Amino acid sequence: MSTITKFVDQKVAANTIPGKVIGANYIIDFSEKNAATSDVIQAIPIKAGSYVMSAGLRVITQEGSAVTAKLGDGSDDDRYGASINLNAATEMVSSQPHYYAADDTIDLVASGAIATAKVEVFVLLFEAATGS
Repeated sequence: MSTITKFVDQKVAANTIPGKVIGANYIIDFSEKNAATSDVIQAIPIKAGSYVMSAGLRVITQEGSAVTAKLGDGSDDDRYGASINLNAATEMVSSQPHYYAADDTIDLVASGAIATAKVEVFVLLFEAATGS
């Protein structure tokens, strides 16, 4: 058995290593498009082969009445957050990593009617290179 030092002996420049780290965000303004109970808002697309390192939500404008939401994806609707209060100056970040073998989206799921809140959904992910 041998030790491969291709990456640690600096023979490969960091900018030539396949894949990339991406920070993405999406602002949802419920005053422009209201949500009903159990509506799923697909906020950020995630490509197959990506590894989400963290995801979160920041309340920009409070709802004005008691309502919560979940932050997750197509297979686990609260993977990144459950019962997030949209009627408070909330900022939550989940550092629960997850690998996506198939295309998916980071989703916000309303627990009740949302008409005035404005939130930012954000994610930090590693998108693997495609091809050989």
